[in-house]
Amino acid sequence: MSYDIDIVRTGVSQAEITNSASDKLYSEIIFFAIAMGFFFGSWYLFGGLLVGLIVAIHLPILRIIVLVFFAILWGAIGAYIGFKTMHQDAAVVLGIIGLILGAITHMNALVWLDDMRR
Repeated sequence: MSYDIDIVRTGVSQAEITNSASDKLYSEIIFFAIAMGFFFGSWYLFGGLLVGLIVAIHLPILRIIVLVFFAILWGAIGAYIGFKTMHQDAAVVLGIIGLILGAITHMNALVWLDDMRR
């Protein structure tokens, strides 16, 4: 009996983690679209990126490309922070940490996206 409860508890915990990762992914998409639209001064770019990225994460092949791109972007952000605030060594370490944490978060988002397809 307790074995069944443990399985359910594990499933609920995993669902909460993947749901949280999906929220982060959609937030990243919105923020990225806003940043690119603002940087280039184009409403069309903002709208195109927003719609395009949301559609892309729901297509099996493109979702991997989008998720890898965002993981690499987090690594680049970490490296940039390291270069601006400290030293080249800090940039390497923060870049690797950003890449790893971004990859973990996006792998959980991938699980959520797969769960939603079922």
